[in-house]
Amino acid sequence: MDEINDFFNFSKPLKRVGTSHHGAYRDNSRTSASFKNIKVKVEREKEVQEYDNTLKRRQETLMNKLNNDTDDDDMPSCSKMNSTLNDISDDEDVDMDVKPQIDDIYDKYNFLRDHNKRLPIHDNKEVIIAKIRKHPVVILQGETGCGKTTQVPQYILDDAFTRRQFCSIACTQPRRIAALSIARRVSSERNLELGSLVGYQIALHQTTSADTRILFCTTGVLLQKIITAKSLCAFTHILLDEVHERDQEMDFLLIVIRHHLATTSKHVKIVMMSATIDTSKFAEYFKIRNVAAPIVRVDTRRLYSVKEHYLDDLARININHVEPEEGKPNISPELYTVTLKLVIVIDNIEKEEAMFSLEPSSDQSSILIFLPGLNEIDLMLVKLQRLNNETNVKLMPIRLHSLISTEEQNKIFTSVPGFRKVILATNIAESSITVPDVKYVIDFCLTKHMVVDTSTNFSSLKMQWASKANCKQRAGRAGRLSSGRVYRMVSKYFYTQHSS
Repeated sequence: MDEINDFFNFSKPLKRVGTSHHGAYRDNSRTSASFKNIKVKVEREKEVQEYDNTLKRRQETLMNKLNNDTDDDDMPSCSKMNSTLNDISDDEDVDMDVKPQIDDIYDKYNFLRDHNKRLPIHDNKEVIIAKIRKHPVVILQGETGCGKTTQVPQYILDDAFTRRQFCSIACTQPRRIAALSIARRVSSERNLELGSLVGYQIALHQTTSADTRILFCTTGVLLQKIITAKSLCAFTHILLDEVHERDQEMDFLLIVIRHHLATTSKHVKIVMMSATIDTSKFAEYFKIRNVAAPIVRVDTRRLYSVKEHYLDDLARININHVEPEEGKPNISPELYTVTLKLVIVIDNIEKEEAMFSLEPSSDQSSILIFLPGLNEIDLMLVKLQRLNNETNVKLMPIRLHSLISTEEQNKIFTSVPGFRKVILATNIAESSITVPDVKYVIDFCLTKHMVVDTSTNFSSLKMQWASKANCKQRAGRAGRLSSGRVYRMVSKYFYTQHSS
């Protein structure tokens, strides 16, 4: 009894006593297997790191052997081109498919045309062409809407026409709809049928011909072409647009291009373009003879201004002063309500302006709303459809997401008379895609990134606040045909202080 009372006496000091594992079940096989897996993983990471360092040193040595001051006037013939590759080691599998230098395609199409001089990039046309002719790698930084995506491939092709040289240009886009829409735009500017001189290839869809000299394709398509050919020589110029979008395919494409540029394809020109690119990193990565790749910065002037607004400016419709929290990146039901009110206000303003306009038009300005994912798009779609039924506002909501078919994505370029188009998009509409009639952008400043749990190797989408670079790209979607506005659904303080 004394022992029992002593056991339940909680007033005495606590004393820790070690216990043996005798009688307890321990799965020693699982424990040893776990330690073995960790050891194998560490050894594998060490081997990969050593191989990566060896490959990096080898590529730097080969890149230093390239000539960083070559002009297209000195472009060698096919035989001379092959002779310059004699220094490649025997273990390199080289597949040289070099095209002849003179191209008879220039007698088949009309190349005499006037470039769009209103675009900001036109002021830098001669500088861009001179840099591309002189250097193997050129980095082009220009604001959204400056015209780099549509004009630079045409500048290169027209320069080749004046020299009567063969030219085959591949221009990558991060998304299918971007490659398709830009190919159509460039064909229209040159008054050509799509698939003739200008074509596109996205996944299994291809519209090209033997005459195609400008090919717009997705990053994955170009990567597959290079891996299959084991060379870049199917093209004379490779343009990597929106190179700031550092996904897995783009990073791997940069590695492959750098390798072939230093080995099998020394005379292919590489141009990297973006509005928010970190030029120093890319210039250092493509350093030749210890000289960083040249950088061309396009004039930042815009044809039309884009005015920025924040939740602070929407106090009249944000009655409850709804404001997202920094640590909780999501869209609250109240914020959806504020957005619907904003759509109604925009529609009323546009109707009043149309009433007093001296040049009335049947076309209505469109609204582009950036949402983080498909669930948020579907929720906003239901709310807009309900708004159509309950009010006299005539809206045509359209979804834009990577999982949606190409045919449905193309609806964003069509308009219905009497209805205002409201495009509900993820970051797929952030770059390259230009819908000309978009005047208003509503941005929740949110995005979803694929996050991988290293312990379980399980990947999932995680909602995060978008960076300022992303928000800047989104604002550039407005103001293409007239002055535009962007409404960021966060406070100005939050955007300036916390959005990195």
